Amino acid sequence: MIRIILHSLCLSFLCYHPNLWADNTAPTQIYGTHAAGCIKNARILPPEGEGYQAIRLSRQRNYAHPSLIYFIQTLGKQMARQQNSTLFIGDIGQEGGGAMSGHGSHQIGLDVDILFLQPANSHLLSVAEREKINPISMLTNNQTEIDTKRWRPVHDSMLQLAAENSPVERIFVNPVIKKYLCTQYPQAAWQAKIRPWWGHDGHFHVRLRCPSDSPHCVMATPLPANNGCGTELDWWFSADANKSAQQKYDKSKPKKPRVLPTECSVQ
Repeated sequence: MIRIILHSLCLSFLCYHPNLWADNTAPTQIYGTHAAGCIKNARILPPEGEGYQAIRLSRQRNYAHPSLIYFIQTLGKQMARQQNSTLFIGDIGQEGGGAMSGHGSHQIGLDVDILFLQPANSHLLSVAEREKINPISMLTNNQTEIDTKRWRPVHDSMLQLAAENSPVERIFVNPVIKKYLCTQYPQAAWQAKIRPWWGHDGHFHVRLRCPSDSPHCVMATPLPANNGCGTELDWWFSADANKSAQQKYDKSKPKKPRVLPTECSVQ
């Protein structure tokens, strides 16, 4: 009987957070860039809070810099109180950062994927139920337009609220979603942080700036001095963009290894 109870506890929470009660008072430090770096003494995002629920906890990809945890908790509260809504939080990063399957970045605890899908009536799902949650595309079957049967005003609001948080450096969405936002909000200041990238039709990817307490954190490429709604957006719908996508995601070609800071090789 005791063994059954312990197994139940494991499924519900404990086994997904093996270091939850470890000494976590050491300062968090970031080394390198979002796409080539690591993090020391990362913090764990609590599995749920006001306005958010972390999904697929068994993957143990919910480690972050404290500034990202604060952002997620802040955005969750904003969504709950202003939109009566709840966010599903996807991948953040691994305990020590570094490369993670399925992602080109998420290496230093400053990136987070947030699903467009939301729990009905903000219902709190069990950990087991959240293991089965996956992103659902917000585009039509031909991937050329927003699916108006799925996209709702709350999705506009979640992107705006996220972008208006000052630590946010940029937010990646599918080019079709960016085009829609440019049509709806052509003069909005927050629009400049929303940037197109392949995929990202079932979730949006938030990236924070390097925090002041991590002097070895490096911002790779600054945002262009525009809102991203001009001719540069047109490129994403061109034949050249399709060719670039094929080359980028061609698995038959070996990828060039990324050079990591020396601190990332020290255990």
